[in-house]
Amino acid sequence: RKKNTAWYELWLPGQDEPEYFRKLGRGMVPDEVRDALRLDEVLLENGSQVDVHIGDQKKPIFLLDVDGADARLAEFFAASSEGAHLLAMQKALHARVREARIRERSVARRMEELQCGLDRLAALPEITHRGRLAREAGNAAQSVEQSLPGLEQALARRQELEQQAGHAQKRSRALRSLAALPELRETDRLRNALARLAETSRCRARAMGVSRALEPLQPVPQLQTTTDLNTCILELNHLKQKTKFIRSKAEALQNMQYVPEVYNVQPLGGLLQELTSLDSRLAAAREAAKGRARQLEDLRRQIQDRLEAVGTCPLCGGRLQADTFTGGGEVAGHVCEGSTERGPAAPKEGGHDR
Repeated sequence: RKKNTAWYELWLPGQDEPEYFRKLGRGMVPDEVRDALRLDEVLLENGSQVDVHIGDQKKPIFLLDVDGADARLAEFFAASSEGAHLLAMQKALHARVREARIRERSVARRMEELQCGLDRLAALPEITHRGRLAREAGNAAQSVEQSLPGLEQALARRQELEQQAGHAQKRSRALRSLAALPELRETDRLRNALARLAETSRCRARAMGVSRALEPLQPVPQLQTTTDLNTCILELNHLKQKTKFIRSKAEALQNMQYVPEVYNVQPLGGLLQELTSLDSRLAAAREAAKGRARQLEDLRRQIQDRLEAVGTCPLCGGRLQADTFTGGGEVAGHVCEGSTERGPAAPKEGGHDR
């Protein structure tokens, strides 16, 4: 608001810039501002609206700014039907004010208690600072203690260097009275000659040692051919292997019995021939048994198919099944309910020829 103008700035949630409303006229409020602040007008039963939130600066409040204010006031409370709510709101407001005052007093007492506690803890920063200094001093002392062995080594090294320096000074004072060194000449040829002389001395000493070691030896005998000796060695090895084989064979034959005397073997040969023929006959019998088994299985399938084709017994009306169809060999029959015999010998009691 300025001296001659007024406008609205509406800051909505999530926006970086406000929304401006200017040149609205005297006493006019934008609908956006009313919606944002929830300042809607109250609708009466006669269709008129009353603004209970916003009014002119120099006019009476709502319901009292026009003629017939009493009637309009009654219409407002009758139309809104919220007089009891307003009274309840007023009571709730008084209760909230009372609770707020009580809470304010308790908060004030709590503040006083906290202030007393803070007063007692006023020296805590100084104590913390001194503790930090003491901790730093302790760390420094610990670091110094850790560096003591190095300092001791450095001091020992210093003493050793001082002793060496003293010896060097004494040596220097002793050497001052000596004459200057003579001029050096080329010594490479002399050095090479001395090296050759030393090598020659070593070779001479080695040769003398070898000569003394060879003096007691006899002359080398004349070498003979080794062909015959190699042949003898091969024959000897072969004889050793043959002897080992014969010895192992003899050890294996010591525990054996003598060979029994051979008797007449003709009956044994006949028995072998008979066993051979029995084997062939047994194989043929097995093949015949397999064929009979196949034939029996075919007959069983034929009986099953025939029973399934007939279906029921013509005498008893029972179902013909393979497990109730009895018999063996060339005769078979169906056992009817209540019968005691089976097969074609007793047809009246339920038996049927196959």
